[in-house]
Amino acid sequence: MLFPSHSTIEERVEDIVVIANNFIKNFSIEMNKNVFGLTKSAEQKLINYNLPGNIRELKNIIERAVIFLRTRYNRFE
Repeated sequence: MLFPSHSTIEERVEDIVVIANNFIKNFSIEMNKNVFGLTKSAEQKLINYNLPGNIRELKNIIERAVIFLRTRYNRFE
């Protein structure tokens, strides 16, 4: 089953962590950074945060976060 990229985050709240970790993994490889994913605290913040927009916007948020990491080895908190 395919999900359109314009699905709102509110429609996919149960998938936010899985989707975010997938984006983190892909951008980490692309940018040659070792980002290990989200801490449990970060997962909860992401689930509880009122994310605006759609899945593509979540992707852009994660991409910027990976870009701005200062070290090559990290975990989002």
